[in-house]
Amino acid sequence: MNTKSKHTMIGVVLSIGFGTVGFASPLGYTITNLGDFGGDENDAKAVNRFGHVVGYSTAGAPSYEAHAWLWLPEAKFGLSAGMNDLGGVPNWDDNNIAWDVNSSSQVVGNSCVASSYCRAFLWLPEYSLGLAPGIHQLSPLPGDDFSYASGLNNAAEVVGTSSEYGLTPPDPTDSWLWLPHAHYGRSAGTHLIPLVLGFAQSGATDINGAGIVAVTQSTVEFGYEQHFRAYKWDPDTTNFTALPSAGGANTDSFAVAVNDAEIVVGDWEDDPITQYAQRRAALWEGTTITDVGSFGGTHSTAYGINKWTQVVGGSDDESETQRAFLWEDGTMSDLNDYLPAESEWTNLTVAHDISDPGYIVGRGETSEGERPFLMTPVCPYNNSFYTPLPDGTIDARQPHPVDDNSFSSRQGIGSPNSYTGGPEPIVVYLNSITGADNPECWELCETGIEQVETGTDPLNDNFVESVDEFSLGKYKVYLDRPISAGHWTTITYLGDGNEVSYASLPADANGDGLSHPVSYMLALINYINQVQTPPHGSYSTDIDHSGVTNAQDISRLTDQGQRTLNPLRHKGLRSSKAAFLGEF
Repeated sequence: MNTKSKHTMIGVVLSIGFGTVGFASPLGYTITNLGDFGGDENDAKAVNRFGHVVGYSTAGAPSYEAHAWLWLPEAKFGLSAGMNDLGGVPNWDDNNIAWDVNSSSQVVGNSCVASSYCRAFLWLPEYSLGLAPGIHQLSPLPGDDFSYASGLNNAAEVVGTSSEYGLTPPDPTDSWLWLPHAHYGRSAGTHLIPLVLGFAQSGATDINGAGIVAVTQSTVEFGYEQHFRAYKWDPDTTNFTALPSAGGANTDSFAVAVNDAEIVVGDWEDDPITQYAQRRAALWEGTTITDVGSFGGTHSTAYGINKWTQVVGGSDDESETQRAFLWEDGTMSDLNDYLPAESEWTNLTVAHDISDPGYIVGRGETSEGERPFLMTPVCPYNNSFYTPLPDGTIDARQPHPVDDNSFSSRQGIGSPNSYTGGPEPIVVYLNSITGADNPECWELCETGIEQVETGTDPLNDNFVESVDEFSLGKYKVYLDRPISAGHWTTITYLGDGNEVSYASLPADANGDGLSHPVSYMLALINYINQVQTPPHGSYSTDIDHSGVTNAQDISRLTDQGQRTLNPLRHKGLRSSKAAFLGEF
């Protein structure tokens, strides 16, 4: 226990986090041309949370063959940074396309000997699932000759389609689910996704973390009378949920992607049997359809969605030029608006995927032809915010107010200039989100600065001086100076709006010049009263849960080794923040 008489300071850390639904990066995006293999056709199809991208590119003359690739921002898995050719299924690999990638950088795609005679593959970057690194063929359903993989989740569960001769009419297709291990009451291997009564063929396109599959089924095998309906399929219950068109029973709907909240995106067609049909990007939450909109043309499609319900796709404008879009909170934005003034890109045509941190991939036009792109948010999105207690949280350095204007007189949390001889940063965990080490992505505000004096000079405004990513998703945030005693210091990560607040409260809370149990308890009670905004939260001075408040609670409170302030950590609401922070 720390017992440094009247110079003891109790430092208390409170985490007040609140998440917001996804929003465009406040500082915009950087855009990367992912390259090519010498041909004219190049496209990026999917991206994972680490900015690893998959797609395909054709070679130049004389082969013009398509190559599946994995693009890496830095060397990994024994592969180089940049575009890496994944190869294909032996004897089927005239043309290869990579369609999806998960958080383990496992990839699914197709190897084809012609445009529609293909075999699905799973590519592994390293030993996993009991399989060696490299390409593994995923066999068609029994009785079929060809298979096509389109999506996988983080458990390496894969969905796709299968057919007897190929994808060209009149050859019907079936949907399948491939499992690396027994799951959903099914054995490992390939399983048929059944047809809904009245439908003749099926195409599965995506699968979320819970195994929910986005699938589209059609009424007849081919022809002008063919109608399509989007569905969600649950492998646990085998139930289908119909996703209707906004145009009524006789119009079509198409499912393309599904997120972990079971929100599906795709499009719907209002008049499928005439040349005047319009296709509109759509989002289904439950069975309710939302028209994502368009840029004024006749066609728009949503291809990707992340956990923040940010949607990407492509839409024709009034001149029927296709343009890539980002949709969120009811607003469709043209991704071309994020291009720098002098850019090699003349038009970003379509966006195919968006990951949870906000990476966007697709295809665009340059003076050299079509190229795949990666848009990286300057402040990557994050879905959690946690800060462990700093070493100086329970401190024994100074009374309050501080008695001189030297750095050594103040509590050292947050400053690289701490008198302890080493930096005492504030450590923040961002759920394995990398790339958030730009100080401009972090905002700091502190209450009562004009009231805090060190000698005769008021304490200057504090700010985030630097940020160091010392491990994957873990950051050391260094401030210009230590946090102020007796005031609230709030740090906000702009990539998601989550924040953490720190407070250092003096031990001599009653002002009698002594540090003793009465002061400790008063400091704790004042602290509790300051943060509590009924009915949010429930706090107690009974730290050791003995049923009474007494000196043992002080021992528990000031026991630095046991980190017993953790019960005071609180995930609150914006309203409870405003109650004690006031207006900034």
